[in-house]
Amino acid sequence: MDEAGTVTGWEWRFGVDVDLSREDWLAIDRNGAIRHEPPTGWDLRIVWGGTACQVAPMVRLTGSSQMIEAVTVNNGPQVLPPGESCGDALVAHALDIKASPAPQGEIDVSGEEWREE
Repeated sequence: MDEAGTVTGWEWRFGVDVDLSREDWLAIDRNGAIRHEPPTGWDLRIVWGGTACQVAPMVRLTGSSQMIEAVTVNNGPQVLPPGESCGDALVAHALDIKASPAPQGEIDVSGEEWREE
């Protein structure tokens, strides 16, 4: 959900092979998500941890048409057939974003856990 109005393109990357340091994983554990160096051709990469079956996240970008101020990731429910298990191991998921204008400076990045209603 692009409340900032700056996103011109995006691509989900589930179970992505991201070179995360121990500090990155600690920051994901503490904040729920982090900003990470984007691949060539992209302006912003947001990375979070989830199970291999959490492939229906909600990512909210807030700010103005000139600037993304905050990104919040809700890692979403586990998507799998009833009675099956995904396991508890975390894998890195990412969202790569193209924006106009390209994000500059600090962006508040956080995450929240999926809660069944």
